[in-house]
Amino acid sequence: TTKSAEALKDADEAYKEAKRQADIAYKEAKKTAVDKQAKKAAEEAHKQAIKQAKQVRDEATRKIR
Repeated sequence: TTKSAEALKDADEAYKEAKRQADIAYKEAKKTAVDKQAKKAAEEAHKQAIKQAKQVRDEATRKIR
């Protein structure tokens, strides 16, 4: 249905926006990181943010289908 298609589109757009924001935060954190450990922490935070965004998107699409 049209509402389902809209909801799927909205879920995908929300994921893309969350990923974009996570990428921006990661790039800024990486710039300001002064040591290897801080860079590694920024990488891990970025991975977790992407993982969470995917989970939210997947859960939203699962409920629609």
